[in-house]
Amino acid sequence: MKKDFLVAKFGNEDMLNSALNKLKAVGVKVEVRDRWTLLVKFFKMDKALRDEVIEIIESSFGYVEIDYR
Repeated sequence: MKKDFLVAKFGNEDMLNSALNKLKAVGVKVEVRDRWTLLVKFFKMDKALRDEVIEIIESSFGYVEIDYR
């Protein structure tokens, strides 16, 4: 089974919510795991989309903790 998701961590809920709104606009499936953690699921392998998601996370002062490709 192919794992195609990443886990992102944030320092606070405001930054998580900021990233959440931007990621929903991009069209990826996002699941809030707790107050600081997002699980982002990809439906197909698309490097450009994955890079855009990582950029959104980092611009919201988060970081990618786990990146399964």
